[in-house]
Amino acid sequence: MILALGSERKKLEIPGEKGFSGRGVSYCATCDGNFFRNRHVAVIGGGSTAVGDTAALSEICRHVSLVYHGAHLSAIYSLRKQTLERQNVSVLYHQEICRMLGTDEVERIRVKDSETGAENDIRVDGVFIDIGMNPSTKLIPKELLLPDGYVGADRNGTTKIPGAFVAGDLRKKQLYQIMTAMSDGANAAYSAQLYLEENLVSSITTNYEQ
Repeated sequence: MILALGSERKKLEIPGEKGFSGRGVSYCATCDGNFFRNRHVAVIGGGSTAVGDTAALSEICRHVSLVYHGAHLSAIYSLRKQTLERQNVSVLYHQEICRMLGTDEVERIRVKDSETGAENDIRVDGVFIDIGMNPSTKLIPKELLLPDGYVGADRNGTTKIPGAFVAGDLRKKQLYQIMTAMSDGANAAYSAQLYLEENLVSSITTNYEQ
Protein backbone atom coordinates (compact mmCIF):
# COMPACT_ATOMS: atom_id res chain seq x y z
CA MET A 1 0.00 0.00 0.00
CA ILE A 2 1.33 3.43 -0.99
CA LEU A 3 -0.05 6.35 1.02
CA ALA A 4 -0.08 9.54 -1.04
CA LEU A 5 -2.90 11.63 0.40
CA GLY A 6 -0.97 14.92 0.28
CA SER A 7 -1.71 17.94 2.43
CA GLU A 8 -4.00 20.95 2.53
CA ARG A 9 -3.31 24.63 3.02
CA LYS A 10 -3.97 25.85 6.54
CA LYS A 11 -6.89 28.22 6.86
CA LEU A 12 -7.13 31.31 9.02
CA GLU A 13 -10.72 30.43 9.98
CA ILE A 14 -11.74 34.08 10.23
CA PRO A 15 -14.89 35.91 9.06
CA GLY A 16 -14.88 36.50 5.31
CA GLU A 17 -12.19 33.99 4.43
CA LYS A 18 -14.45 31.24 3.15
CA GLY A 19 -16.89 33.60 1.45
CA PHE A 20 -14.16 35.41 -0.49
CA SER A 21 -12.24 32.29 -1.45
CA GLY A 22 -11.63 32.59 -5.20
CA ARG A 23 -12.85 36.19 -5.04
CA GLY A 24 -9.69 37.80 -3.79
CA VAL A 25 -8.56 35.14 -1.32
CA SER A 26 -5.94 32.72 -2.60
CA TYR A 27 -3.60 30.11 -1.15
CA CYS A 28 -1.23 30.00 -4.12
CA ALA A 29 0.67 33.04 -5.37
CA THR A 30 2.19 31.05 -8.23
CA CYS A 31 -1.30 30.05 -9.43
CA ASP A 32 -3.18 33.32 -8.97
CA GLY A 33 -0.58 36.08 -8.75
CA ASN A 34 -1.08 37.33 -12.31
CA PHE A 35 -4.74 38.08 -11.61
CA PHE A 36 -3.53 40.88 -9.33
CA ARG A 37 -0.98 42.50 -11.60
CA ASN A 38 -0.49 46.22 -10.78
CA ARG A 39 -2.76 45.95 -7.74
CA HIS A 40 -2.30 46.03 -3.98
CA VAL A 41 -2.24 42.66 -2.25
CA ALA A 42 -1.53 41.31 1.21
CA VAL A 43 0.41 38.16 2.11
CA ILE A 44 -0.30 36.53 5.46
CA GLY A 45 2.57 34.71 7.16
CA GLY A 46 6.22 35.02 8.04
CA GLY A 47 7.86 31.79 6.91
CA SER A 48 9.90 31.12 3.78
CA THR A 49 6.83 30.44 1.63
CA ALA A 50 5.13 33.70 2.63
CA VAL A 51 8.26 35.80 2.25
CA GLY A 52 9.16 34.13 -1.04
CA ASP A 53 5.66 34.76 -2.37
CA THR A 54 5.92 38.38 -1.26
CA ALA A 55 9.11 38.82 -3.25
CA ALA A 56 7.56 37.19 -6.33
CA LEU A 57 4.36 39.23 -6.10
CA SER A 58 6.31 42.47 -5.68
CA GLU A 59 7.59 42.03 -9.23
CA ILE A 60 4.09 42.23 -10.70
CA CYS A 61 1.96 43.99 -8.09
CA ARG A 62 1.85 47.68 -7.32
CA HIS A 63 2.31 47.08 -3.60
CA VAL A 64 2.53 44.06 -1.28
CA SER A 65 1.80 44.18 2.43
CA LEU A 66 3.29 41.28 4.37
CA VAL A 67 1.20 40.80 7.50
CA TYR A 68 2.87 38.89 10.32
CA HIS A 69 1.81 38.39 13.93
CA GLY A 70 5.36 38.11 15.26
CA ALA A 71 8.32 40.43 15.70
CA HIS A 72 10.80 38.63 13.41
CA LEU A 73 10.22 36.81 10.12
CA SER A 74 11.15 33.13 10.29
CA ALA A 75 12.04 32.82 6.60
CA ILE A 76 15.60 32.02 5.55
CA TYR A 77 18.00 34.98 5.46
CA SER A 78 18.33 35.24 1.67
CA LEU A 79 14.56 35.54 1.22
CA ARG A 80 14.24 38.06 4.04
CA LYS A 81 17.00 40.21 2.59
CA GLN A 82 15.59 40.03 -0.93
CA THR A 83 12.09 40.93 0.20
CA LEU A 84 12.94 43.69 2.64
CA GLU A 85 14.94 45.50 -0.04
CA ARG A 86 11.91 45.83 -2.32
CA GLN A 87 10.57 49.39 -2.42
CA ASN A 88 6.97 48.30 -2.92
CA VAL A 89 6.89 45.90 0.05
CA SER A 90 5.66 46.81 3.53
CA VAL A 91 6.15 44.39 6.42
CA LEU A 92 3.55 44.82 9.14
CA TYR A 93 4.87 43.24 12.34
CA HIS A 94 2.75 42.34 15.37
CA GLN A 95 -0.36 42.39 13.18
CA GLU A 96 -2.96 39.63 13.26
CA ILE A 97 -5.58 39.53 10.53
CA CYS A 98 -9.01 39.11 12.09
CA ARG A 99 -11.52 39.80 9.30
CA MET A 100 -11.87 40.18 5.52
CA LEU A 101 -14.30 42.75 4.24
CA GLY A 102 -15.86 43.64 0.91
CA THR A 103 -18.98 43.38 -1.23
CA ASP A 104 -18.51 40.96 -4.12
CA GLU A 105 -14.73 40.68 -3.71
CA VAL A 106 -12.18 41.39 -1.01
CA GLU A 107 -11.77 45.14 -0.60
CA ARG A 108 -9.93 45.41 2.71
CA ILE A 109 -8.64 43.40 5.64
CA ARG A 110 -8.90 44.21 9.32
CA VAL A 111 -5.77 43.67 11.37
CA LYS A 112 -5.23 43.82 15.12
CA ASP A 113 -2.01 44.92 16.78
CA SER A 114 -0.96 42.07 19.06
CA GLU A 115 0.76 44.48 21.44
CA THR A 116 -1.73 47.34 21.74
CA GLY A 117 -4.97 45.67 20.66
CA ALA A 118 -5.67 48.48 18.19
CA GLU A 119 -7.51 47.51 15.01
CA ASN A 120 -6.99 48.98 11.56
CA ASP A 121 -8.42 48.37 8.07
CA ILE A 122 -6.06 48.00 5.12
CA ARG A 123 -7.28 48.48 1.56
CA VAL A 124 -6.27 45.51 -0.62
CA ASP A 125 -7.40 43.84 -3.84
CA GLY A 126 -6.26 40.35 -2.89
CA VAL A 127 -5.06 38.25 0.02
CA PHE A 128 -2.58 35.36 -0.18
CA ILE A 129 -2.59 33.07 2.85
CA ASP A 130 0.74 31.34 3.53
CA ILE A 131 0.58 29.97 7.07
CA GLY A 132 1.56 26.38 6.44
CA MET A 133 0.10 23.01 5.53
CA ASN A 134 -1.97 20.32 7.23
CA PRO A 135 -1.18 16.74 6.15
CA SER A 136 -4.24 14.71 5.13
CA THR A 137 -4.09 11.90 7.68
CA LYS A 138 -7.70 10.86 8.27
CA LEU A 139 -7.09 7.38 6.80
CA ILE A 140 -3.59 6.94 8.20
CA PRO A 141 -2.92 4.43 11.04
CA LYS A 142 -2.04 6.34 14.20
CA GLU A 143 1.16 4.36 14.73
CA LEU A 144 2.61 5.97 11.58
CA LEU A 145 1.98 9.56 12.65
CA LEU A 146 4.63 11.83 14.09
CA PRO A 147 3.78 14.46 16.75
CA ASP A 148 3.37 17.15 14.06
CA GLY A 149 0.87 15.04 12.10
CA TYR A 150 3.10 13.95 9.23
CA VAL A 151 4.06 10.36 8.47
CA GLY A 152 7.55 9.22 9.30
CA ALA A 153 9.36 7.34 6.53
CA ASP A 154 12.83 7.10 5.07
CA ARG A 155 13.74 8.51 1.66
CA ASN A 156 12.60 5.27 0.04
CA GLY A 157 9.11 5.76 1.45
CA THR A 158 9.43 2.81 3.82
CA THR A 159 7.43 3.09 7.04
CA LYS A 160 7.58 0.97 10.19
CA ILE A 161 4.57 -1.05 9.01
CA PRO A 162 5.70 -3.78 6.56
CA GLY A 163 4.13 -3.26 3.16
CA ALA A 164 3.08 0.33 3.85
CA PHE A 165 4.90 3.10 1.99
CA VAL A 166 4.37 6.85 1.85
CA ALA A 167 5.02 9.50 -0.81
CA GLY A 168 4.48 13.21 -1.36
CA ASP A 169 3.61 15.97 1.07
CA LEU A 170 2.30 13.45 3.58
CA ARG A 171 5.87 12.35 4.32
CA LYS A 172 7.92 14.32 6.83
CA LYS A 173 10.81 15.96 4.97
CA GLN A 174 12.75 19.17 4.55
CA LEU A 175 11.32 20.45 1.26
CA TYR A 176 7.69 20.24 0.11
CA GLN A 177 7.49 20.80 -3.64
CA ILE A 178 6.09 19.04 -6.72
CA MET A 179 9.57 17.81 -7.62
CA THR A 180 10.13 16.17 -4.23
CA ALA A 181 6.64 14.65 -4.32
CA MET A 182 7.36 13.10 -7.72
CA SER A 183 10.65 11.73 -6.43
CA ASP A 184 8.85 10.29 -3.42
CA GLY A 185 6.35 8.59 -5.71
CA ALA A 186 9.06 6.93 -7.77
CA ASN A 187 10.94 5.74 -4.68
CA ALA A 188 7.80 4.44 -2.97
CA ALA A 189 6.66 2.59 -6.09
CA TYR A 190 10.06 0.94 -6.48
CA SER A 191 10.16 0.05 -2.78
CA ALA A 192 6.69 -1.50 -3.07
CA GLN A 193 7.81 -3.49 -6.10
CA LEU A 194 10.84 -4.85 -4.24
CA TYR A 195 8.68 -5.70 -1.24
CA LEU A 196 6.22 -7.64 -3.38
CA GLU A 197 8.94 -9.48 -5.24
CA GLU A 198 10.77 -10.45 -2.07
CA ASN A 199 7.64 -11.64 -0.32
CA LEU A 200 6.38 -13.45 -3.42
CA VAL A 201 9.67 -15.33 -3.77
CA SER A 202 9.68 -16.11 -0.06
CA SER A 203 6.10 -17.41 -0.22
CA ILE A 204 6.77 -19.59 -3.27
CA THR A 205 9.95 -20.99 -1.70
CA THR A 206 8.17 -21.79 1.54
CA ASN A 207 5.28 -23.54 -0.24
CA TYR A 208 7.70 -25.48 -2.41
CA GLU A 209 9.69 -26.71 0.61
CA GLN A 210 6.50 -27.78 2.35
